[in-house]
Amino acid sequence: MRTALPLLALCLISSACRGTAPALNGTPERGISAVIIGGRFVIPAGEARSAQMAVNLEGEGADGETYRLRILPKRPMLYQIEPGSYRLSPTRTMFGTPQAELKVVIQGRSYRARVPREILRQSAVSVKPRRIVALGVIEAKLSAAAPGQQPTLAISFDDSITTRRRLVETVIHNMMDSSVPADERESAIAWTRALDLSLQELSSTSERAPLYKLSP
Repeated sequence: MRTALPLLALCLISSACRGTAPALNGTPERGISAVIIGGRFVIPAGEARSAQMAVNLEGEGADGETYRLRILPKRPMLYQIEPGSYRLSPTRTMFGTPQAELKVVIQGRSYRARVPREILRQSAVSVKPRRIVALGVIEAKLSAAAPGQQPTLAISFDDSITTRRRLVETVIHNMMDSSVPADERESAIAWTRALDLSLQELSSTSERAPLYKLSP
């Protein structure tokens, strides 16, 4: 029993450092908020359908929550989180230190690549109660390898207004798509108001964005 207690404490500390798994496809109850994140996994033959990776969403301040977001291909992931200010970040080791590389599993094989600068340098995102924030799409691209060599993996992050708007539009479209699992359709319907507000804000931001022309 005395040995079990320190092990239990270590497991709890490890879990807190690495981040908790937020609820997926929930409903906006009790002032909860949500974020949407997408994934794209590209192989030489096209986009992979069997793949996954994870990143952290870390709250600012001493009381900030830390979430571990699982990312799948061709599927916007809608996660419930507590309201607050957050940054995307690398996953962490069991001792709480950020990992220099992200692990990506594509078609049953594991690869690693450095965390993209777009994530490391991203500004904090404010998530208000009962609102949805589309974060962007993380892309993992596996390059073809020459005979006798290992393929290389590159990871990038696209948080452009266009990409974030498409994420919201996809979730809205899921309400009427019979091929989408029932829990995803029901969740989208429950978040209708927040999705509409998010889409309006992104569209308004896009309209205000300056247009640049290349000099002749």
